[in-house]
Amino acid sequence: MAEEERREAAEKEEKEEDPERTFTTKGLSEGLSLPSKRLTHFDEMDPNIEPFAGIEWMAHDAFCPYNEIYEEKKKLPIHTKLTVFIVKNNSGYPKRFTG
Repeated sequence: MAEEERREAAEKEEKEEDPERTFTTKGLSEGLSLPSKRLTHFDEMDPNIEPFAGIEWMAHDAFCPYNEIYEEKKKLPIHTKLTVFIVKNNSGYPKRFTG
């Protein structure tokens, strides 16, 4: 019995250490804004705009895959707890979920 409890505790601890990783629109938006903020900081200090333009372009290219994921996520419909239960009928008006 004690062995089983230890195994269950170890499995629970393992799950807590490795939470499910997923992209959210909020997380992507925040992450994509960070490089821009940092680049603006250096842009304001650098008297030579040429190197900055190259760095800005490289940063844009580096985060392009994440920007594409963000744009796709923005297109997805947002489901709240209530909208899951609202079903449109042929008339275009929502009908009640009965069960």
